[in-house]
Amino acid sequence: MLDRLVTEKLTAEAEMIAKEGWKWISVAFDFPYGHASGLRALEGKPADLTAEEQATIDALNAEQAGWKSTIRTPTNCRTISSEVFARSRRR
Repeated sequence: MLDRLVTEKLTAEAEMIAKEGWKWISVAFDFPYGHASGLRALEGKPADLTAEEQATIDALNAEQAGWKSTIRTPTNCRTISSEVFARSRRR
């Protein structure tokens, strides 16, 4: 029964994603037995950030910290969400 409920929820989410224009979506909450055999973990090392990238991250972290202290009411939360959405559309 739990498997069916999970599959139904995943299918509903897949349908929403398909409306965004995705042509192929497969829903599965588990892989068939043996599907992942032979796969191996990849280890990577993050690339070093440039000074400009680090400055951008520091500025964004500082901005986020300021928002955390501001978001105390639903009105403030909606205002900040609108500002973030508008800024993301400009990029």
